[in-house]
Amino acid sequence: MAYCEMIKLGRQMDVPGQSQDQQADEQNRMNELTQKVGPEFGTMVDEYKELDLSSAQGQETGATVQATIDTLNKLCGPEISRPKRD
Repeated sequence: MAYCEMIKLGRQMDVPGQSQDQQADEQNRMNELTQKVGPEFGTMVDEYKELDLSSAQGQETGATVQATIDTLNKLCGPEISRPKRD
């Protein structure tokens, strides 16, 4: 599943000390996976990051988005942990 590959690749991309070629290859692969997942997912994540969780609407929307992410993570297996919100 492209989503699971994105999560794993994202973790690899966070490792310091990679060559520029390796970083470019990983970024290209991430772009391919993002296209497979679809633009709706990226939009959802971007909107989630901007939510005002102190409002009732923000809490409701945040819970819905988090439930979606949790469901996707379960499909990926135990090696994928729940993503943390910055």
